[in-house]
Amino acid sequence: MKRIRNVPVVLPLLAVFILCVIIFRYYDYVIQRNFVMDVNAPCDTSTEQCFAVDCSPAEKPDCPDGPYKKIKIKNADAPRCLENHQCKFFSCGDIVSCTTTYCSSNSLTEGESCFQKPTTTIDSVSSTSKQST
Repeated sequence: MKRIRNVPVVLPLLAVFILCVIIFRYYDYVIQRNFVMDVNAPCDTSTEQCFAVDCSPAEKPDCPDGPYKKIKIKNADAPRCLENHQCKFFSCGDIVSCTTTYCSSNSLTEGESCFQKPTTTIDSVSSTSKQST
């Protein structure tokens, strides 16, 4: 008596397909770095409308340190300092895959507010001179 194995053809094809998808995704994400990063970068409050969060880094480790702007950029185009959150006043410049979001009422999420520049008031002192006669 001969035993005939009934191996479905679909299972090996499915395994090859899954392996191909895993290899493609690995190549796309790890080798090509083809994904979008959402980064909070330091913001210059004197020239830009910045976001602010009322929290402390001691309470929440992911709490931004100071005013920030939101940047979306393709990882392959991002400088390493942006990945490490160490860029000083980063600007998208000519990078096509980069967009910067500044604070406005439409762009606020829960817990955020727009950084308010301190208002400086100059008290005008009127000086009168007394003339002695």
